Amino acid sequence: ALALALGFFALDKFLLDPARDAEQLATAVEQAKEDALMEVREEVRDGSLAVLPFQDLSPEGDQAYFGDGLAVDLINQLGNAPQLRVTGKTSAFSFKGENITIPQIGEALNVAHVLDGSVSKSGDRVRISVQLVDAREDTQLWSQTYDRTLGDIFDIRDEITLAIYDRLTIEFDRLKQRSLRTDPEVYDLTLQARDAFYAENSADDYKRAAQLLAQALAIDPDYVPALLLSVYVNAGLLNSGLISEEEADRLIDDSIARVLTIDPGNGTALGLLAWDDWEARLDLESAARRFSEALQTAPGDLELTRFVGLYASSIGRHVDSVALLERCVAADPQNDKCLHHLARSYLWASQFDDALKMYHRYHIVRGRKNAVYYVILALLMQGKPAPALSELESVADDRQDRPQMLAARAMIMHDLGRHEESTAALDRIVGQVEDRFRDQAYLIAEAHAWIGDRESAFEWLEKAYSWDERYGLQGYWFHRIMFLPIWRKLHDDPRWSELRERMNMSQARLDAIELSIPPWIRAAGEE
Repeated sequence: ALALALGFFALDKFLLDPARDAEQLATAVEQAKEDALMEVREEVRDGSLAVLPFQDLSPEGDQAYFGDGLAVDLINQLGNAPQLRVTGKTSAFSFKGENITIPQIGEALNVAHVLDGSVSKSGDRVRISVQLVDAREDTQLWSQTYDRTLGDIFDIRDEITLAIYDRLTIEFDRLKQRSLRTDPEVYDLTLQARDAFYAENSADDYKRAAQLLAQALAIDPDYVPALLLSVYVNAGLLNSGLISEEEADRLIDDSIARVLTIDPGNGTALGLLAWDDWEARLDLESAARRFSEALQTAPGDLELTRFVGLYASSIGRHVDSVALLERCVAADPQNDKCLHHLARSYLWASQFDDALKMYHRYHIVRGRKNAVYYVILALLMQGKPAPALSELESVADDRQDRPQMLAARAMIMHDLGRHEESTAALDRIVGQVEDRFRDQAYLIAEAHAWIGDRESAFEWLEKAYSWDERYGLQGYWFHRIMFLPIWRKLHDDPRWSELRERMNMSQARLDAIELSIPPWIRAAGEE
């Protein structure tokens, strides 16, 4: 079950992207560089920092993986101080290789400080140079060069972290910041595996990453970063068809269990178990407990924060969801997944103007419009069918006959009073649907709900629910879309409450769930 849940994670992370539209992509790149997509941004705080990838100055020029890996480790380590907002890797690395100044980067990423550096590695010797710059004044606050052996890398990381805390007057339990020690070879192999895993997301990349991790864990089977990376690598192998579900499940379970034996409060591992509780079993109560604990122990884990934001939205905690996902976007403004999920959270929370702005930003980053259906829903909820039709017609012709676009057309034409066209669009969806596509049945129900045909809406909801059996988790898809505002037209019908009860999604159950959001999340949202 966990392997399948992580399979969904990998699908979400890597495969949601059909071919890009070249013209829109070019526009996206230009706009991203010019205004950094910061239409909605918090005020620049003193406690904000971006860590750039460290430049490779090694004699052979083959240590880029080491410089990138060191920067990622510093991002993760520095991010453990809740009061320090550290830019996520996606955005911090987006300027790699670009001829751009530190003040421009600070402006683009909405941070007050930038940590820049270089590495030179040859054999057992490593030279690391770093500088902390005030991006607003373009002045250097601190710099240091370390000429040591690879075995000193963990001390170097800790010294850099503490120096930054001192310069930025960050008060935090510094003992928690000590790097996990391991054999230098294990560290190097883990960085190589991470680099391979994120290279092109191909089957060969996953295989190479798995081989490198096997070498690392053979030397040190308790090295937590390698164990956690192996979870995602095995999910990638599963989705590439290179290992079976049974093998992936066993490997992933073993890795997470070993991490929690070594570090019982590891937030990333707890978050993975919480994701499994939620996505694989709909055990919402256990997911809430584990997500709550994970947030306390891994404040800098933006993937975890994003997943808790999605979970909060699915149980109707819209204020919490928005706060969590706004933190993700503030910390990683060019991460398309953060943008997409915040836009969704705004829509679920009926903040339609905010949703439309965020979907616009998301489409710019993605380089194509692939959330048009939800843009249309937001416009329809605002009573704007004509702009909704314009959005629909902006979609390429080869996408017009897809179920989502047909459902959108049916709803738009109904609101425009073009009822024959609305009915024709619905008939075309019904002609395409198969009982193995439960999400399409829910889609048809959504359209009927909006149009006001309650009988057909509930008929298709019942079909979708019965088709859920083949997925082994009845009510799963309904749970994901239950708070979509389009269903409001059914809320006063007794059948709606009865359906929620039957799916074990009653309001009483959801209200009783205890999801604890740390105060620093809410504070970040208020800023």
